[in-house]
Amino acid sequence: MRAYYSIIIVFLTACTAKKQPIPATQILKLHAIDNTITQLNDSLIYSCWDTTLKIYDLKVGKVTYSRKLQDLCYAKAVFKKDNIYFPSSNENFVCLSARTGDTIWSLKLNGRCSNFDFVEDSIIVASIKGAGIIGVNTRTGAILYSLNYSFQETHSPDLSPWPLTYDEDNIYISNWQNSALSVYEKITGKLKWQLPNNKEGLFGPGIIYGTKLFIGSNRYYKGGKILVLDTQTGRTDFEQEFKYEEREIPIIDKHIIYFYSYDSKLCSFDFRNNKIDTLADLDEKTELSGNQMFMIADTIVYSDASFHLSAYALKSNKIAQMQKLQYSALLIFKYTNKWYIVN
Repeated sequence: MRAYYSIIIVFLTACTAKKQPIPATQILKLHAIDNTITQLNDSLIYSCWDTTLKIYDLKVGKVTYSRKLQDLCYAKAVFKKDNIYFPSSNENFVCLSARTGDTIWSLKLNGRCSNFDFVEDSIIVASIKGAGIIGVNTRTGAILYSLNYSFQETHSPDLSPWPLTYDEDNIYISNWQNSALSVYEKITGKLKWQLPNNKEGLFGPGIIYGTKLFIGSNRYYKGGKILVLDTQTGRTDFEQEFKYEEREIPIIDKHIIYFYSYDSKLCSFDFRNNKIDTLADLDEKTELSGNQMFMIADTIVYSDASFHLSAYALKSNKIAQMQKLQYSALLIFKYTNKWYIVN
């Protein structure tokens, strides 16, 4: 499949109607599946709707690797230490040599791998649709532990891929087995502590800062909550009612988290003083409308409800619409002196 792209010079229109130039913007129409794209140095690795796994070389501006898969891959492939890790079908997860294409190991699954994370160099933690969560040895493909999903035990629906984050010692899984948050040792899979749901709705992924974890819930758009927990004990250090949009993945920059509320507000949380601030009230044209946010330098960028590229400048506290887009942006990043927008 060819990658179609065009270079468009765009200008940032500030709220004062003054125009300020921004870097050249290159649009890549890669036909990628949402949430499967990873930038690694000069390359993008992603899955396509034609059941292929591809690598796009940013230096030469074309696809340099393509591999046909048995099924659509909905998880982000990972390129690590000359190996590529990804689910090759709804039943198999593989590790391939990036140099030769040879299979280093293959793991038979009990369902489709919908997401996986390298929680450390030697361990992958993967969500398996209908089965649960497994820890896998990255060198051998051996299963280290299994956390089994059971509707019969919990009457909690299968919400895979479950939102997951991790630190040096633990993995933190949201909405797992009818608990708001479940914390396991990432090496052994041993349960350490849980936060009960208490009818708080659905929780987004946790964000780690030192020994603190920021997490938010959405009570099906009838309320919500933001919590900051101690990662070692589960103690609540901060709690506030909030209309949190759990589907929007927050951005952390140093000690500040940037996140979104379902009443169309761009907000921040400062770990230094446990303070929530509203940065911008978005209108029906500039709201996120389900699209994800990305950060380039000190600017938060996203494709908005009116199919424009919108930018919020943190220093000037201004939001502006930029280039009109044909499709929603799946990824926005800076490479060399250009902004890249992946459709």
